[in-house]
Amino acid sequence: MTDGVTAPASGRLGTMGSSVRAMLEPRRVAVVGASGTPGSFGHRLASEVAASPKALDLHLVNPRYDSLLGRPCLASLDEIDGPVDLVLLGVPDRAVEEQITVAAGRGDRSAVIYGSLFEPDGGSALRDRVAGRARAAGMALCGGGCMGFVNVADGVRAIGYVERPSLPHGPVAFITHSGSVFSAVLRTRRQLGFTVVVSAGQELVTTAGDYLDYALGLPGTRVVGLVLETLREPEGLQAALARAAEQQVAVVALTVGSSTAGRAMVAAHSGALAGADGAWEALFDAYGVLRVGDLDEMGDTLELFAAGRRASSTHGRGHGIATVHDSGAERALVVDVAQSTGVPFAAIGPETVTRLAGLLDPGLVADNPLDVWGTGSDTEGLFGGCLAAMAVDPRVEAVALAVDLVEEYDGDDSYPNAVLAAASATDKPTVVLANLGS
Repeated sequence: MTDGVTAPASGRLGTMGSSVRAMLEPRRVAVVGASGTPGSFGHRLASEVAASPKALDLHLVNPRYDSLLGRPCLASLDEIDGPVDLVLLGVPDRAVEEQITVAAGRGDRSAVIYGSLFEPDGGSALRDRVAGRARAAGMALCGGGCMGFVNVADGVRAIGYVERPSLPHGPVAFITHSGSVFSAVLRTRRQLGFTVVVSAGQELVTTAGDYLDYALGLPGTRVVGLVLETLREPEGLQAALARAAEQQVAVVALTVGSSTAGRAMVAAHSGALAGADGAWEALFDAYGVLRVGDLDEMGDTLELFAAGRRASSTHGRGHGIATVHDSGAERALVVDVAQSTGVPFAAIGPETVTRLAGLLDPGLVADNPLDVWGTGSDTEGLFGGCLAAMAVDPRVEAVALAVDLVEEYDGDDSYPNAVLAAASATDKPTVVLANLGS
């Protein structure tokens, strides 16, 4: 037992691991720099943590106030009786080192640094001193230059901006170096629910590997998204990715800084050296990580895996996807894209060919991928039947309705009904593949 929480059966152990757990699942929290000025960072920070669904032992710290948000306000961390699990530092960069020193001396378990610890000469001395004090005390440290975190599974909000009151709970853990990506993912309209979402920032102490290892210890985590600028602790991330592979948790990764200009921007943004692309490829290939090229692809892939359906782990010769289309040209386009990305189509069996031939209008060929459009009669039954026939074939690993889901002004909802009926009749991945995003 650590801080009232049972440690996971596997994963990284020791003082730092328990400190990470204390940070992400705190019971006692202090907000240093809490403010009574509406709209200020200190006010938002205190208000958001106070709005955590979890009942926290919350302490507000600012010598300018006797009370805030209906709570007592203390002059310093030293006035809190005993160590806290988490210190949220809503203070200017110039005050961070002093506060970390006080927290470390008190035995506080962790802290979040939102400021970038910027130095006019561009140096890293302040960051190095802060990180050194935290490490010496065994403290976990989120940031600097971060947005904090939300632990949806545990009901904790450690953020300094206003977020919607109820965040969706689900199977996705998301860890990002980028604060903007952090808020974009939380606010996307995609069907994503989360266990934990972390804005790691500069990773002065606690790294992506630490957060990933923690997330893999949560029973609800079934897929992980990573947005990475650099690789600060290769061994830790490697160990966590190995654990994810062992637990069959899908990991989806987006890296930035592959271009010359991008690498320079990473250095300017976070003071880090962007990971070499070949190193990323080798690491991801070794552990089956799914690498994506942009945030839209990240969203698509997380949504697919969050649905909870997986293709079989044994892919025999002739196995692959099956797609059903209403356009010959768009079918050819999908074939072109599939070939360029190495996605195989299943070689459907004779029984499937016979079933499809019995459904199709005269002149249409029973094949995969399948162009179904003929007379346009009984669209729902035709498309639903073809999708179901494809899904039954043992060589088909996943089935897709590849159409343009545009608004139908006559009220026709045949396509959604057809794919929902097909999905309910199989446990294979069943998706809508839109030719034009909208």
